[in-house]
Amino acid sequence: LMRKLETYHNQFVCHSGTTYEIATVPTEPHSFLSCGEDCTVRYYDLRIKTACNVSRCKE
Repeated sequence: LMRKLETYHNQFVCHSGTTYEIATVPTEPHSFLSCGEDCTVRYYDLRIKTACNVSRCKE
């Protein structure tokens, strides 16, 4: 069994509070969404380490 010599870890700190739910995007293998206590839904792309796209889920 061959394993990669490197592993990659991305930490996204984009919610200002608790993250409640994570959802994967089946058609986008490098993406996922999260919703949090700050009433936002955020879209993440694992290929980009620092970017967070924000949509308000409550006004």
